[in-house]
Amino acid sequence: MMNFKAWMLAGVALVALSGFISVGRCATIFQDDVESGTNGWMVQAQGSTTSLLWHIMERDARSPSHSWWCGVESSGTYEDGTNVVDGTLSSPDIVLGSTQAVFFFSERYETESCVDDVQVWLSTNQGASWQALAQNRWGRSAGWTRHVVELGDYTNHTIRLRFRFSANSYMNRYGGWFVDDIEVAEKTDEDQDGLFDFEEGWYGSNSWETDTDLDSVPDGLEVYVAGTDPDDPASCLQWSAMGWATNGVAGLVWQGSPSKLYWLEASPHITGVWSAVSGVVTADVMNPNGMTNLTPSESLFYRVATTDRVALATMGFGCDANGRSALYTNAFVVWGDLHSHTIYSDDAEKRQTNYVVPSIPSAALSNTIGLLDFVSITDHAESNIPGFYTMEKWTNMIAQIMAFQNTHPEIVVFPGFEYTKTWFSMPPLWLIPDGNGHKNIILYDFEHLPVRGYGQDAFSSPTQLWAYLDSSNAAGHYLCIPHHPAKGSEPAEEGETHDPYISMGTDWATNYLRSDILDLVEIYSRHGGSEMEDAEEPVHNFRAPGAVNTALDRWLLADHNPAYKMGIIGSTDTHGGNPGDVREISTNVQSWLGPYTGGLAALLVANRTRESFWYALKSKNCYGTSGGRIAIEFTAKLGDALAPMGGTLYHATDLSSNGVGLVNLHIRAVGESVTNPIARIQFYRNSVCILNATNSLWGQTVHIDHIDRLPHHFAYYRAKIWEAASTLNSSCQYERAWSSPIWVEKQ
Repeated sequence: MMNFKAWMLAGVALVALSGFISVGRCATIFQDDVESGTNGWMVQAQGSTTSLLWHIMERDARSPSHSWWCGVESSGTYEDGTNVVDGTLSSPDIVLGSTQAVFFFSERYETESCVDDVQVWLSTNQGASWQALAQNRWGRSAGWTRHVVELGDYTNHTIRLRFRFSANSYMNRYGGWFVDDIEVAEKTDEDQDGLFDFEEGWYGSNSWETDTDLDSVPDGLEVYVAGTDPDDPASCLQWSAMGWATNGVAGLVWQGSPSKLYWLEASPHITGVWSAVSGVVTADVMNPNGMTNLTPSESLFYRVATTDRVALATMGFGCDANGRSALYTNAFVVWGDLHSHTIYSDDAEKRQTNYVVPSIPSAALSNTIGLLDFVSITDHAESNIPGFYTMEKWTNMIAQIMAFQNTHPEIVVFPGFEYTKTWFSMPPLWLIPDGNGHKNIILYDFEHLPVRGYGQDAFSSPTQLWAYLDSSNAAGHYLCIPHHPAKGSEPAEEGETHDPYISMGTDWATNYLRSDILDLVEIYSRHGGSEMEDAEEPVHNFRAPGAVNTALDRWLLADHNPAYKMGIIGSTDTHGGNPGDVREISTNVQSWLGPYTGGLAALLVANRTRESFWYALKSKNCYGTSGGRIAIEFTAKLGDALAPMGGTLYHATDLSSNGVGLVNLHIRAVGESVTNPIARIQFYRNSVCILNATNSLWGQTVHIDHIDRLPHHFAYYRAKIWEAASTLNSSCQYERAWSSPIWVEKQ
């Protein structure tokens, strides 16, 4: 149970969270601002690593000029050429008394998400053994933040504290971990105002001050909570909010008005930048209170903001009590793989146990391709080197997949091929400029085929390839899907080297775009993810200009080029002749690419026909996963209009001068099984996460509504769904699904 105290300001309710802000000012037990040398701290390498990266530096600090850093000065990262990084920074002995204490420090970190993490450990036997003291963290912190750890279980003990940084042997070009202002203090509340004394000192307030505005809230507490003027009688209203928390989820209630909109904001500092952490909340005559839930963080402060400037109102979410949207009443999910290779791809033949399609073993039909509803074989189409693609291979491949289609009519087969950015071993083709990238050509059926598939040896740019296809029988009957668009150079594999200067990614310049064929982009495959910078499991040598979110954001530019309105899919890129093979087994990965087994594409369709599947692809009513079969329905409503994934909500309202529009977002997500519940749901407006909802008690099926304030004429929304952590062969322990966007556009 957590208690909240809140005071309504003029238009804003400001919330102090007493009960989980857990620090105290009096009786400091240990303190080190890293300005006086090592002070008894010990740096060590763990296991077989020799990395001694922890050191005091002046490049960045919380206060005033020095901090501990786990990193390499010459590179500004923690990549030091060793196999792994596993370094510790351990404190001298710290003697705790009988009063409960807390350990807090300032930190800034940047690591590979879900892989390299920062850890806090504790020892009660002078370092003979250690135990984890806090949850491991990874990714990127929001600049310098303060981390607080309870030490209530260790009263009357002598302890040592340890910072441990652990990283694997690749993708270590991140900023590392900075630590400063380390302190252990007893928890006290001498003025008995419900706020621990050290927090008051941290922000320079004094809750013993008088109540000059006669609102029953001491002036110092107002400064602590609001940063407002305590002498202004209108700055606070005398009304206290109620709050509760169960299993980490807190509820907040405040006195609302039916004429206003409310939303929750958070900030790491009271006087810092505040960001929305909830959707819009409304009050009405029947229920005049505002209410919302949150999962509070001990490092954040919260407040409720409000506005009455609503230019475009939206009512309802277009779904029933079970979360089923009216748009998907008769729809169901079908699964497929639009990127796979057989023995006719030269690199597939030498890399994996491989099959031509008709000879796939019965076991594969039962646990991989046989579980698919649609598939495409996209063998590499380069042919100028002996052993690469030839007209004979194209003819044989088409004949074999036609035979497979006739034998298995329950699986829709789309012919295809991969147009591939060539590498340095094929001079002079490697001199072709970067940016053309890898692209899968997906053909509608066997009646609309080109003479054959071609690669970059025949057509040096995608535009030349498209001109060839447009002059062939395939005209008007093909898709072009960029593959691993954010990838840089190819990592070296067994017995080979690759030119590090040849980009494998996509140039999103307008001369490489066509809205009539570039309907989709591949967000995830065996190469990793191309979602956005700092996302988990990035492709090798990740390049943000090629990322999926970079392409989608380009639609927001002044011309609003429709070619940037792309749907999202996942694929395996299997080179084993076994489409749909996402089995989490060690033999189903390509080690030089990383521990990824690839993704899948999902379509929302009304019937099992080629026409229905193709329509879903063209209309972008689809999504991608990391391999897990997570079923999702994502919709958005604006005014009276309701749109599915891939749809556009049009409006004619001037939001720039009259206020905000309300976009009602809804998602229904179903995990693979009762043992794979949904754990996290994220909503993005453009490239900004506007909702990050987690709940350990969610089950297999979850549906969430969220109201967003749209301050601009143009935007796009997308959803990301995470299943609970499971035993996977991947570096990220969560299966994920990425929805196609829904766009909002002013006419």
